[in-house]
Amino acid sequence: MGVETPATRPVSDTRPRNLRSRVTNGSVLLANVDGRSANARRYRDLVAQLTAEFPTADVTLIRSYAAIVIQTEVLQAQIIRGEAADADVLIRLSSETRRLRAALSRRRPEARGPTLDEYLSSIERTSVNYDDEAEG
Repeated sequence: MGVETPATRPVSDTRPRNLRSRVTNGSVLLANVDGRSANARRYRDLVAQLTAEFPTADVTLIRSYAAIVIQTEVLQAQIIRGEAADADVLIRLSSETRRLRAALSRRRPEARGPTLDEYLSSIERTSVNYDDEAEG
């Protein structure tokens, strides 16, 4: 193991909590953003949902996806209300959400099936139960 230096140590460990940004500490999602607006609440909900769904994904990727989803929803709402909206921008945003979602899906932890020992022991337990029923 090498010597730990400020360059190899995580940023959160190099300085006291009170000298780090509120974004780094996790007390706010984005700097200089009032988190009480409807879009900010939606953004926070999306980031939380995606972080739970993709725990190993890069936070920057999750935040980008959430921001683009919100922009797409805003444009869709404009269209539904009959307001002018740039269809080209909506198409580009939709394509980008698809690409980001695919990138997030590639980072999803793989579902782990039973090991060979677990599988064999489950078969053994099942066959023991059938043998007990036949004798009784």
